[in-house]
Order: sequence, then C-alpha cells, then structure tokens
Amino acid sequence: MLEWILLELKQIEVPISRYFSNYHAWDYRLWVIAFVIKQNSLSEEQTVQLLTEEWTFSNNWVSKHVSDYCGYHYRHRLIDLLASHKVWQESVSFKLERELEDNSSRLQLYEGHEALWYYRRAILTKLFLLSPDSVASMKKNEECFISLVMSRKSPKDFSKLNSKLCNNHKLWLSRSFIAIQA
Repeated sequence: MLEWILLELKQIEVPISRYFSNYHAWDYRLWVIAFVIKQNSLSEEQTVQLLTEEWTFSNNWVSKHVSDYCGYHYRHRLIDLLASHKVWQESVSFKLERELEDNSSRLQLYEGHEALWYYRRAILTKLFLLSPDSVASMKKNEECFISLVMSRKSPKDFSKLNSKLCNNHKLWLSRSFIAIQA
C-alpha cells in the first residue's frame, strides 16, 4: 500500500510543478493522504513517515515557489491533518511557531510576495486559536515585525508594495485581535 501511495504522490508532483496555482492537484494530494490515514491502511510507523515526508516535501516546495499560494494552502491544511494524528498533536504548536519563523525569514528575503503575508495570517490564526492567552504578546510581536519590515531599505517599487502589504497586515491584525477578544 505504501508503494502505491508514494507512486501516486510522485505523479501528483507533475501537474503541481507544471501549472501555477493548481489547487486541484494539491487538493487531490491532500485527499490521498487523508484517505489513507482515515482507512488505517498503514501502520503507525508508516503513517508518521508519510506525514513527515509530506511536511518536508511541502516545505521544500514552498521554499522554491514563494509566490504560489497553493503550496501554502496545502501546508495550512496539512497542519490540521497532523494535529488530528496523535503522534503529532503535542508538536503542532511548536511547528506553527517554527513556521512563523520561516515565514518571517522568507518575507525579509522575498519582498513583495503577497502569498507570504496571507500564509502568515493563516499561521497566526491557528496560533491565536491554540493559545488564546498569548494573543496580546503575539500581536505585539507582529507589530514589531511589521515595523522591522517597513524599516528595511528597498528599491522604490518594493518599498511601496511592502508598505501596502504591511499596512494590510496591520489592518488584518487589528481586526483579528478585536474579533478574538469578543
């Protein structure tokens, strides 16, 4: 069974690589993994191995395709799948924090990529829900991060775009913070 799954996942890489924003291929990839886990078709060890390999694969993919939100969306949904599996439940919060760190690095390295900002919001939303007591400190950290990004020297075109993206993020942050407090 594991060989079939790995072959299927390998074949899904073709349309993912060829076509930008191929949500259908990414959704099918997630469906395959979720189906196999739901059917208990693999041993516990194989399931952990599969999820670990998917996490690594998706990280490598988003590192090379920072503008394509599909990979980030997949990763966001993969976190939910990891959280539903008992081996990963305790480490989900840690993975999200690590994900936020990686996102911070990518935002500073690849300026002007809106997909990175959207994914940041998805990560923060999950963190807000997992740790409601930490929302105020997360908000403060985000405000510091936004200031850092806005203070960087950039070419004129990126400076305007980054400013716009940072302001949009600030607005989202203020609205999300109010919604969580309610």
